[in-house]
Amino acid sequence: MRRQEEAREELTQRVIALVNEKLPKEEAKLLTIFVKQYYLSAAPEDLLELKVIDLFGALVSHWHFIHQRKPQEAKVRVYNPQYEQHGWQSTHTVIEVIYEHKPFLIESIRMGLSPIYLRIMKKIPTWLAKRRCLLK
Repeated sequence: MRRQEEAREELTQRVIALVNEKLPKEEAKLLTIFVKQYYLSAAPEDLLELKVIDLFGALVSHWHFIHQRKPQEAKVRVYNPQYEQHGWQSTHTVIEVIYEHKPFLIESIRMGLSPIYLRIMKKIPTWLAKRRCLLK
């Protein structure tokens, strides 16, 4: 388990390096804080299956999606990421949900998908409530 945690930390640092390389300085500064929180609760084995460029693209894509949200508004996006359009790619459909903290919401969504035989491949729960000021 310790090795996976170290591998996650290394991946996070590689994503941060891409953030600093590819984004404007002010945005990169905020995203450096965000990336550590974003991938903190993800299972290390899930992250290790992905390419660094796709981790970076997913992060930036979600970051921009978050900024389309108004206070108290829930946002849902379902898409098949294509590199040209989203900055990253996946062979799976992605469901992103942004909301104020609501206990059990993600688990309820997962349970709702199960009867129609949709399997959750990776779940990256990120709680940013009370830290919104960091993201502005």
